[in-house]
Amino acid sequence: MGQTKEEPVILGGMAHADGVTFFSESHQVKAFYQKDGGISVSSKELRPAPQKLKELVKIPVFRGYVDALRAIYINWVAGLLMILFPFGVAFGLSILQATSLDQAFSFLIGIASGLALPIIIYIFLIKSRTNITKFHGAEHIIHNLHWHDKSIDSSYLTSYRFHKWCGSSWIAIFMTYMIVMSFLPVPPIVTALLWFAFYGELTMNEHPIVSKLLKPIHYIGFAFQLVTTSKPKDYHLSAARKAAKVLLAKERKVHVRAESETKAL
Repeated sequence: MGQTKEEPVILGGMAHADGVTFFSESHQVKAFYQKDGGISVSSKELRPAPQKLKELVKIPVFRGYVDALRAIYINWVAGLLMILFPFGVAFGLSILQATSLDQAFSFLIGIASGLALPIIIYIFLIKSRTNITKFHGAEHIIHNLHWHDKSIDSSYLTSYRFHKWCGSSWIAIFMTYMIVMSFLPVPPIVTALLWFAFYGELTMNEHPIVSKLLKPIHYIGFAFQLVTTSKPKDYHLSAARKAAKVLLAKERKVHVRAESETKAL
């Protein structure tokens, strides 16, 4: 999600097996390849978040909770997952705490075994045989160029493949957070509630000292992105650029229309 300074027009995106989606406050645009090799574009209007939420997201500690609500306005499915996932993990940990050590250990072994197979399938089949991780890398690169106020057609740093707003990063950081917090005498549900405050500061706090202290935590997410993204080719970057350009053009029209209405008043 967003920043506390002037926010980029493109707020986020999503990679697909055939292209890339970007979204702003009021539009969502997907650029995808057809079977003949041409790039098609689909778009839809989104419900903008209330202005009050944009103001509240600037309040330290509290902004993480506000940003979670704001995510629902942009993409209600992703927003709900963002809110429910921490509490789902906390609920599972609460069940573990209520069982004996042997039962808990067996349960954890079962979870680890259950997760191992899909991870192996992802790494050796999905990542190697599909374009989704390359489109994911392209999505990050184009969004990073936009985020750093550079032309989306310009050259980019290799590091732009890694994005600190990436959803897969937050899964890795959240699981690390839950492991660390498990050593403290704090109930899992409370830990889940505190996560949103931590998330908000990690994402949006721009105080120089705080940012430097929190920066190493982002490398946990970047390491996970070595698995979820791959170095894109021009084929993948072209789709990402197309989606970004169409979205920016739509947002410019919204801005011009808003200015005209303001002058008319």
